[in-house]
Amino acid sequence: YFLMVNWTCIHTNSSRTNKTSKKTYLLLENLLDWSRSETGAMKYSPVKTNLKALAEESYSITGSMATQKGIKLILDIDENIEIYADENMVNTVIRNLVSNAIKYTSKDGTVKITGSIKNEFAKIDIIDNGIGISQENILKLFNFNKDYSTEGTEQEKGTGLGLSLCKELVEKNKGEIFVESQVGEGSTFSFTIPLYKKKDKS
Repeated sequence: YFLMVNWTCIHTNSSRTNKTSKKTYLLLENLLDWSRSETGAMKYSPVKTNLKALAEESYSITGSMATQKGIKLILDIDENIEIYADENMVNTVIRNLVSNAIKYTSKDGTVKITGSIKNEFAKIDIIDNGIGISQENILKLFNFNKDYSTEGTEQEKGTGLGLSLCKELVEKNKGEIFVESQVGEGSTFSFTIPLYKKKDKS
């Protein structure tokens, strides 16, 4: 019995340490990306890239987060969509939005990443059936000065920095970002990125 109690304590402490490490890593990563953006160190370097292949990188990183929470993560993007964008910036946006969707979705929920063509842009949607956001709080989401952040479904903490960073990076890539949400029904975060044209340099 003594050994079981101590093993439980060790396991619990290890789990807490792991969660703390992940939160610290994500915070530092977001701060680093934001500081690079603010100082101009994060240069906009667009290239021709396949949207599905790019999204798969973020999918592989966030997949373990979804598995740990018992959430089904789905990637549904046409493999023929080519965009003209800065790969690192778009990757950061997708990773942040998917991480947020997982954070605010409960066990047995679903997070889906989709991509489609809308006029001369690719439209990426991150759809969840999580807790949703009130219309009042939606207005605060992309404003860095508002310092808006709420706990996730398992008390995960947020920095309030991710979405303002996403907005800035999307706009650097000549796109737009927006959200539709209802409390208790989930959210859809969407952003657009220009499609690749033959005249674009690759």
